[in-house]
Amino acid sequence: DTAYLSTVNSILLTDTATWEFYFNMTFAPSTSNTTRIYLVSDQENLRGSLNGYYLKIGESGSSDRLNFYKQSGNTLTLLFTGTANTFGVSPAEGRVKVVRDPAGNWTFYSDSTTGTNYALEGTINDVSFTTTSYTGVWCKYTASNNTKFYFDDFNVSGFVFVDTELPTVTGV
Repeated sequence: DTAYLSTVNSILLTDTATWEFYFNMTFAPSTSNTTRIYLVSDQENLRGSLNGYYLKIGESGSSDRLNFYKQSGNTLTLLFTGTANTFGVSPAEGRVKVVRDPAGNWTFYSDSTTGTNYALEGTINDVSFTTTSYTGVWCKYTASNNTKFYFDDFNVSGFVFVDTELPTVTGV
């Protein structure tokens, strides 16, 4: 089956945005037991048609890499495969950091030791979607792994307003 959990995300993709999180899948991931971390979604329901971007962890074999996808409706397009860490072991555990700049450059980092000593996975550019409403996790699982997905330490941050306009006195 599949399950998802999403929350409102009001960051602006026209500014620098950062996503950080911890994950632990207490089994060796596969195509039947995998997770998607939706960084950007225009829909709350992560099971259906949506426009957004997600990271996928879990595929066949032991060299599972961090994969970045674009979802347009029901069409899934692999945009990037990481090179630094593999997550095909049991448990598949680590931390991920993703930074998107205003020009649409996505930079991916991971740490398979669960700390914050991030290794660069790589960078790509995609500006297909520039708005977002939700962030969340989607899990596909078999009966034996339905309670073995753990996520923590989510931090989603975006634009920080810097006031550059000097104050003026309008009355005394």
